[in-house]
Parts: sequence; structure tokens; C-alpha cells
Amino acid sequence: MSQSPIRVLLVEDDPDAAYVLQTELERRGFDIVVAESAAGARTAARDRDFDVVVSDLSLPDGDGCALLGDLRMRQSLAGVALTGWDREEDRRRSKRAGFAEHLVKPVSAQTIESVLRRLVVRD
Repeated sequence: MSQSPIRVLLVEDDPDAAYVLQTELERRGFDIVVAESAAGARTAARDRDFDVVVSDLSLPDGDGCALLGDLRMRQSLAGVALTGWDREEDRRRSKRAGFAEHLVKPVSAQTIESVLRRLVVRD
């Protein structure tokens, strides 16, 4: 019996970057839903459960750290920050918000895959 794919909510406001990551991660066996805003992510999370959220920290309608807190009020999921912000202060802020990882763009699909598989262990 095969395992169900890891369910990922990808929150990225750059449509090209979102498309590339979605395509690469789906090719690697992940179930990906893309949201281009915090509001879109909240809507997606009302409709289904996810194992992990990969979110930009700077969204057109909000903050990725606040978004993770909101999502965790609805369901238990891991968080991966995917951002252009690489200062130590940014890393501390994402960690305080509950993100397990802080990845700085550009990042390869292989790196994200490795992080996701480490965070979401299937029996």
C-alpha cells in the first residue's frame, strides 16, 4: 500500500515562483495547493487539512508569521518560511512565530523537498 502524499500549502505571491515550485514539488510526489495571499491561504485551510505550510513572510495582504499562527488555530501543521529576508533578526522572528525552518530565496526544489520530508514523517 502506498503512502498518501505530503499535503503542502504553498503561500507565494510571485506567480512564476509559485508555478515553478508547485510543478517541481508535484513531480516529486507532493500534493500542493498554492495561495497567492494570506486570505487565499486561510480560505484553502478552511477547505482542507495540510501537513505543512511553506510561506513567504511578506505577503501583499499580511505577514507570514501571523498567517502561521492563524492556520495553527485551525489545524496542526509544520511551517517553513520561504523568504528573501536573511538577517539574523528575520530568522529569530520566524522561529518565534513557530516556523521550523527559515529558507532564503532562491532555494532549490531539492532543498525544499528534503526539508518537507524531514518535517513530515510518514509511518
